[in-house]
Amino acid sequence: GLSFEELHDIRAVRAIVPDRATCYAVLGLIPTNQPHDTDAKAAPFSLTEPGASTIELLLPLMSHLANRKEITFLKAISLLTYQPASILGIDKGTLGIGKDADICILDPNTHQSVDKKQLLSAGKNSPFQGWELQGLVSQTLLNGEIVFDREK
Repeated sequence: GLSFEELHDIRAVRAIVPDRATCYAVLGLIPTNQPHDTDAKAAPFSLTEPGASTIELLLPLMSHLANRKEITFLKAISLLTYQPASILGIDKGTLGIGKDADICILDPNTHQSVDKKQLLSAGKNSPFQGWELQGLVSQTLLNGEIVFDREK
């Protein structure tokens, strides 16, 4: 297995993950918290401090790839659930009796224009500023408990 630090190194992850899309899905699921003051993030994206508000956009972005027929929706879901869990050796990413009920509910009929001011994340920088995406996560459950509800 890889250490936490190695998981943040794309070269290390690519060494054990042959599929580029899976590699980026694994990296996208690894939490990092690099809080910066507003001024450090105010410049154009390429000139700012490392870090971006992307986790809340991950599922809509994967849905975007599926809508463009770059991958199937089933593949997108697998890249965000079963495959990273399998690579990391944890019993997650599938639903079943006796399993944790960790679920994101995506409303595929919603549309959003990515606006960094509207992101839920404390960080307000995103390389996807202005993108039109279809689908928003309406609820997230962790062990069967609602931990995020867009309506509340």
